[in-house]
Amino acid sequence: MRSYEELIVEVINVRGSYYQIGLQQSKELLSTSHPIQNESLNFINVQMAKQLLQFHSPSLLQEMEGLAVGLAQTLDAVIDIFSGYNITFPEMGCTSFVQNGNYIRNYDFSPTLYDARLVFSNPMNGYASVGFSQQIIGRLDGMNEYGLVVGLHFVNNEYYGEGFIASTIVRILLEQCKNIEEALKLIRELPHGYCYNYSMTDQSGQSIVVEASPQKQELRYGNPLICTNHFQAMSMKEKNKKNI
Repeated sequence: MRSYEELIVEVINVRGSYYQIGLQQSKELLSTSHPIQNESLNFINVQMAKQLLQFHSPSLLQEMEGLAVGLAQTLDAVIDIFSGYNITFPEMGCTSFVQNGNYIRNYDFSPTLYDARLVFSNPMNGYASVGFSQQIIGRLDGMNEYGLVVGLHFVNNEYYGEGFIASTIVRILLEQCKNIEEALKLIRELPHGYCYNYSMTDQSGQSIVVEASPQKQELRYGNPLICTNHFQAMSMKEKNKKNI
């Protein structure tokens, strides 16, 4: 008989200003086994990441300022570690099934890569949301107070550009968009670092996949809708992995 490994998930509740949320999470990190790095991991262009965050999501920058103070790190180090700017994520598999407003999803990757944190976030100047975190700041998926649901699906990291990883993009969408229409407008404005699918649904019951690369995005509608780890649009198929 197959044996299974138990995975314990922490349920985290944070509220207040984004700076206060950063401070709250720093206390959690210091009291648990989450690794805290003291030096640059990725050698990214921190100033460019800071400018992009200030333009697209100043709230996340404020959260990282709180994290930096609470962790006794420089803001540059926290941006480097947690912002998801110009970093690769390990290859993984995720599948979602969406029908009539129901969003069902699984993860196919090692528990060692998983934050195991379900975060309820209620910021003062952003939309409340719940979702599984990745690299603390990011979200693998989630739902906000208006019923917008977004999840990511890895496709390929061989084609890359200057931009954010999908987990950061999911977080930004959840906290700034009420519905799919707003999410589609914003996701086109955000700089994408790698190739990912984003599956979405909202209170209307509409469902959509955004097939996104650093160069462009294509849309695919469906009800029911199934999304996994490859592009289906003809203009995007050349960016699929040769072996999945």
